[in-house]
Amino acid sequence: MNHRVGLNGVVLPVVLIMLVVLAFAGLLAARRGAGLQEVSTNARVRQSAEFSAQTALRQCEAIVIDVVDNHGAVHGEQHKRFGSKELTDTNDADALWRNPDNWMEGAAHPIRVDSTNTEVSSAAQRLPPAHCLIEPMRGDRYLITARGLSAGARFDKDGRLEGGSEIWLQSVISPKVPVRSGEGGYE
Repeated sequence: MNHRVGLNGVVLPVVLIMLVVLAFAGLLAARRGAGLQEVSTNARVRQSAEFSAQTALRQCEAIVIDVVDNHGAVHGEQHKRFGSKELTDTNDADALWRNPDNWMEGAAHPIRVDSTNTEVSSAAQRLPPAHCLIEPMRGDRYLITARGLSAGARFDKDGRLEGGSEIWLQSVISPKVPVRSGEGGYE
């Protein structure tokens, strides 16, 4: 009796099972790689929207400081876009930032901030323009709300985000409050 024939009969099923296991492992590795790529893409999309919102927030803070402290020497006409109702706090029910209509193109109050910095990447320059709203608050303070969008951000007819990413940032500034300088005095 030839024992080699019996061994060949076992090898074939073992090899087929190993091929199925290897194919399954390859499929899992491909799915994991695709998942990691999606996570990475989502992080980049969110980061671009955050960059846009931060740019708008800083620009609008500069506008408030210029209008209040320098009588609008640089951004003189922008004070017309400020909200007129003095808010009691950032969650005031009458705050302009809460109403989606106030963020639409052509609305009276949003200040459009385009990325014109030549030092940023060309991808950042292709972002949709960010917007901010400036609203006066009690105590010579101002609420600034900025909204940044990622490339590909899409909205439905009611102004709700359908695709892409949007980031909202807020700050409250008091332009007339003295700031301690590095030399020990106040500015």
